[in-house]
Amino acid sequence: MLAKELIQCQQRAITQSKVADPFIFSPQMVRELQLLPFARCVLRWAARLKPALPRAVGGRPIIYAEEGVLVTIMVMTVWQVSPEALVKRMQRWPELALACGYEPGQVISR
Repeated sequence: MLAKELIQCQQRAITQSKVADPFIFSPQMVRELQLLPFARCVLRWAARLKPALPRAVGGRPIIYAEEGVLVTIMVMTVWQVSPEALVKRMQRWPELALACGYEPGQVISR
């Protein structure tokens, strides 16, 4: 009897997860893991080890901060989502975009 109830509970969870988002996209987790300060530290070390080439005149302006892009890649890897899926989630939860280092109302493009 217990096994049958367990199977029914699992089936309910699967059907409910299709309706609701089954993942936990918590800006609190991003903050608690301190991904943004970690990304800043990594980028500083990278700049010391191999300085960037000087910027040329003209060129494309920098839109997103490098640490925000690095945090986005880490979050995509941990949560195993595609860039498109993460962009959609950041658009749905602006607090997640803020925790990843983007300006209010700004989300990276896919």
